[in-house]
Parts: sequence; structure tokens; C-alpha cells
Amino acid sequence: MFLPNNYDYSNLPSRKTPSLDLRSLSQLDTRLAHCQNCYAIHPSLQRNQQKQIFCPTCGIQYIVNSPESAKLIQAYFRDKNLYFNDNDFDIEQYKKLGAIAQCLNTDPNYPLITALFKAMNLAKKFIHFTSLGISHQFLGALKTVSQGIPVKGIVSLTSSQTYLLPELSDYTHESPNLEIKPMCETIFNWDRIPHQKLIVIDGLIAFKGSANLTLTAWRKAEKNLEEIEVITNMDEVIYLHNRYFSPVWADFSSDVKAIIIDHDNLENMAA
Repeated sequence: MFLPNNYDYSNLPSRKTPSLDLRSLSQLDTRLAHCQNCYAIHPSLQRNQQKQIFCPTCGIQYIVNSPESAKLIQAYFRDKNLYFNDNDFDIEQYKKLGAIAQCLNTDPNYPLITALFKAMNLAKKFIHFTSLGISHQFLGALKTVSQGIPVKGIVSLTSSQTYLLPELSDYTHESPNLEIKPMCETIFNWDRIPHQKLIVIDGLIAFKGSANLTLTAWRKAEKNLEEIEVITNMDEVIYLHNRYFSPVWADFSSDVKAIIIDHDNLENMAA
């Protein structure tokens, strides 16, 4: 249905209510860590039938050369900064991000792009995202945020968007904490190019939907011409992250099948 420019969008259905529940709050006391290979979020690593520690998302094995495997792997994860809520995940952060979601729910005129930029500005641990294309404005915002926290993203490009490749690949020294994997149609088969759109902030809040990381797409979402949903249920945020970001990140990363953990590759054993 075509909607004229002077259409009163306030008559359209309200945005979907973001969920906040007690299960999410209880997870703040659970130590969460990233897999070093795919950056999936897990409360603990699992063991396979051969008693080997592995990531259930990407399957990479962690081979621990020590009789004290639990102690050594914990030290290794701290040393590599893979724990992101290690005794300092504060409830106030969750409340602030939740307040943004609440503003979207209660005020139909609250801009979605304002909510995203505020949430990005509040990020303390990480931002992970995937998008088909990206505008210079969003890229600049992510470069700014990455001066303080690690930001990792997957940006798919059509053959008409190859002009973005130099900006995504050639200036990494400007933002060392920003790591983007550009997936271009001219290099990969189109059936391998990710099409999902997802932004996860601190494992606490996610923005998902049909809108790419461009001003045009997010402004169209204000007119219900793109879909953007804000997720604040931690179970769902982690599920979305581990299903739609981490496997793709691992797929386009190295082909390493195992990570060796011993005292020699710990920079700071006292950690």
C-alpha cells in the first residue's frame, strides 16, 4: 500500500512491546564469555563424548595442556578478555538500556535511530552487528564507539556497492578496535552472502529486522516501510547473537579447528 508524504503515521499500530523479565535480570549474576573463534556467548563451555572442551556454536575445540584444566582455561579467558561480565556487570547498565526500549514503546514519535545511537553510546563491553550495506554515517558512529570498546561486524555488499570496500578495509589503523568482515558479491557466491540485519550491544539489547545500517532504511522504518524490533530479553538476545552473528563470523574467519591452551600462551597467568 502506498502512503502519501502527508499521511498521519500516528494512526498506524504501535511498536511491539520490548520484553523485560526476571530471567534476564538473574543472568546478570552468571559469568558469560565469548568463544575466541566465533564470539558466541556462553555461560560455560561444553565437553564432547571424548571429554574435550568445545564451543557448541562453531565447534572449535579448546585443548588444555594441564592437569588443572578448569583453572587454566579460566585464566586464559581472562587473559584474552573473553569474559565480558566478570563480576562487574552492573544493573544500572541494564536499566539504562531498558529505558531506551521503554521510550520506544511509550512514545510513537521517538526516533528509532535515536534509540540505536543512545544504546551504542551506552555500550561498555562490545557491539556485534551484521548488515547488508552500511552508510558512512553509521560507519562513523561505529568507529567512534570503537575507540572505547571492541566492535565487530559483517557487512554484505552487492556488486553495486563495491565502492565501500576501501572504506571498510583500508583504514583499519584509524580504529583498531573496529573489525569488519566485508562480504562482497563479486568475491563470494550470492548464496553465501549473509542477509540478516542484527545489532547486539553488551549481550543485553538487540535491534533486529529488515533495515540495513543506512539512514534511508532506518528512516523508512519510522514510516513502517522497514521492520525494526528491539529485544531486551537476554535469553533471546543471546540466541539471536549465537545464531545469526557468530556462525557467520566463524565461517568467514580462519579454518583453525582447535585452540591450544597452556602456560606458554598466557601473557598474565596471575589474571
